Amino acid sequence: MFDGHGGKHAADFACYHLPRFIAEDEDFPMEVERVVASAFLQTDSAFAKACSLDAALASGTTALAALVVGRLAFIHPPTDSALLGAFNAHQTRLWYILLVIDY
Repeated sequence: MFDGHGGKHAADFACYHLPRFIAEDEDFPMEVERVVASAFLQTDSAFAKACSLDAALASGTTALAALVVGRLAFIHPPTDSALLGAFNAHQTRLWYILLVIDY
C-alpha cells in the first residue's frame, strides 16, 4: 500500500516498480530481506532519476509492505498507517484491515 505525499506520482511509480524489482531479483524468495531492501533502494533511485528528468513528478510516498508466505505474514508499516491481518475461523483466508491515522 502506498500513501502519496505531495501528489500521487511517487505512489504510482512505487506501486508499479517495487513489486517488479522484487520479482525480477534472482535471489527471491530465498533472500527475502535483502531482496526487499534492495527493491526499495532501486525504486527510490529510479524515481529520483525520473524526477530529475521531469520536475512535475516530484512527490513522496510511504509504503506498507506485507509479504505472505504460507501462513506467515511479514509486515512493515509506515508511520501513518497500519495493517491488521486475521485468519478466518478455518484459517484458510487471511483478511486485512487497513488503518489510516489522520494527523
